[in-house]
Amino acid sequence: MKRYQRLLACGLLPLLAACGKHSATGPSPVVPLAQTFETSSFLFRFSTGDKVDAAWQQAFYEWAVAALDVRVPQRVTYNKYLGRSQMGDLTGHYDTNGYAEPATFTIHTIWSTDNHEVIHVYSALFGSPVALFNEGIAVAHQTDPVHGDLKPRWNGVELHDWAKRFKQQGTLVPIDGLLSTSDFRVVNPDVTYPEAGSFVRFLLDAYGLDRLKQLFQTGSPSDAADVVRRQFLTVYGRPIADVERDWWTMLDAR
Repeated sequence: MKRYQRLLACGLLPLLAACGKHSATGPSPVVPLAQTFETSSFLFRFSTGDKVDAAWQQAFYEWAVAALDVRVPQRVTYNKYLGRSQMGDLTGHYDTNGYAEPATFTIHTIWSTDNHEVIHVYSALFGSPVALFNEGIAVAHQTDPVHGDLKPRWNGVELHDWAKRFKQQGTLVPIDGLLSTSDFRVVNPDVTYPEAGSFVRFLLDAYGLDRLKQLFQTGSPSDAADVVRRQFLTVYGRPIADVERDWWTMLDAR
């Protein structure tokens, strides 16, 4: 799953200098992830001279698995890259700051802490629906419990504030236009990601985790929009358009 540039809720983390893919004299050597470090929940892999914040990541794990009510059966491999160039040289993915491989309990990221890609690994334990909800649950948990900030944020701004701003500007995308993964992916991610996070956060706060888990369990990434509408109606007992209007009401009242 492709990820787009964002600043994590734990702070405005500087983008480390990326390795050049080519030099004037030919291809430069690929810098390996030669260093490793383990905690009870992670195997960190990173380059010599680079670093990860293992203590923060372990603390976020403790909060996240409790928030999602999941048990993670093995360590997550946390591959930390110097930048997009090194990630691309080692994985072939040059156009992203991070992505997850839940089936192998692995994430790839340029950040020394990550509160998005790891959520994909944890939430995949109860299902993998269309991008609206899959990305939404990850963004809805972009918090910083280490510093006591449990408000999910996108580029440092609370998700509901983003969604309210989009609504006032007329750029908030109707949920019905984001139900299929293909429709979600063609819209500006700087709108769809915080919008999806705000909507999923609303669902969690208004209806609880169990219903969202049911939706994840019944869905798949390739579901068509009409299938998602039926799934949502079955789980929540209301059309998604009605719940969307309730979300708008909450945004207007902020």
